[in-house]
Amino acid sequence: NFLGFVDVGEGTSEGIELFLQKKFTSKWHGTFSYSHSISETKDYRTGKSGYFPSDYDRRDGLTIVSGYKINFREFEWYERIKQSSLFPIIAWFPFMISDNLEISFKYRYSGGLPYTSKKYNYLVRKWYVESNQNINESRSNYYSRLDLMILRRFNFKKINITTFLDIQNIFNRDNEWEKIYLEDGTYTMSYQYKQTPIMGIIIEF
Repeated sequence: NFLGFVDVGEGTSEGIELFLQKKFTSKWHGTFSYSHSISETKDYRTGKSGYFPSDYDRRDGLTIVSGYKINFREFEWYERIKQSSLFPIIAWFPFMISDNLEISFKYRYSGGLPYTSKKYNYLVRKWYVESNQNINESRSNYYSRLDLMILRRFNFKKINITTFLDIQNIFNRDNEWEKIYLEDGTYTMSYQYKQTPIMGIIIEF
């Protein structure tokens, strides 16, 4: 208790979720998920009653994942291109066709997390939270991110080669992580990863 933690507490959560999935069969697959929930914690402080939003109370969450696959080996014109002497060179281009080409994306949205605003005491140069102020009365901005992946597979006699290009956070959006409170009474915002391209190759023997 002297550290500010007690082993008592009471909370409530309720919500609803919708989940739809198109399993991969021939060419495309997809997943749609939406949830809405409310999570609250009981206020045990003296002179207080009711509930306040829990730290993880995002309210709304949306995830959409989909991909489309093309098997170019089914086309005769592709087999003729593959036999050419230039194919081993141009095949390394990120957007070049391949034996199997899959383009997929993932979009995620979630509501902002609640937090308790801090105040600054200029006399002692410290941030603090008043004992009687409302808990988690503020919310950070919502989270939104779109990722795109291009995956190409090549099948040879003895090895299989897979290359991928994954572009995360295509729109380069500033997704808030947390407020960083500075000693001079100001604060700055810490953000999650912005646009990040990732390339790789997988060789299977």
